[in-house]
Amino acid sequence: MAEQQADSDRVSCEVVDREVVDRRSCCPRFDGIQMFAATKAREREKLGETISAWMAKNRHLVPVDRTVTQSSDNEFHCVTVTLFWRKGVI
Repeated sequence: MAEQQADSDRVSCEVVDREVVDRRSCCPRFDGIQMFAATKAREREKLGETISAWMAKNRHLVPVDRTVTQSSDNEFHCVTVTLFWRKGVI
């Protein structure tokens, strides 16, 4: 009887320059994250400026992905922007 392999055990591969590469053996997709969160309306309005200022100060970090999360209750609406970055060349 053949054993079934769990989804978490499966190897995800991709073709890179005509070679099959195991993603687990590659460099990580990102080196770090930076989170920006705002709950108050004024903070949310300036969130883009805050992120732009951080990026200008950290030009050696290259954003490779991002997520935007919104959560709220009866009183507060929170927006969180998470930037995933890699170290790059200045």
